[in-house]
Amino acid sequence: MMNVSFHQFILFFLIFIRVGTIMVTVPIFGFEAVPLYAKAGLSALLTLLLFSIVDSGAVSIPTEFVPFILLVM
Repeated sequence: MMNVSFHQFILFFLIFIRVGTIMVTVPIFGFEAVPLYAKAGLSALLTLLLFSIVDSGAVSIPTEFVPFILLVM
């Protein structure tokens, strides 16, 4: 089992939110003809790829509520 810190989990979550939002809004994947599971799977796959590239130690994540919500947006 992998040891995943809370910081890494939050970073993965933030990347997933961004990639998922892009998948929903891009016209090619935004159509109803593309199944939701396909969008979610591709989002998770791209998130894993991007997460492995990003240096989690170099990213500072705010601990306060409002700056964190603004980061998610």
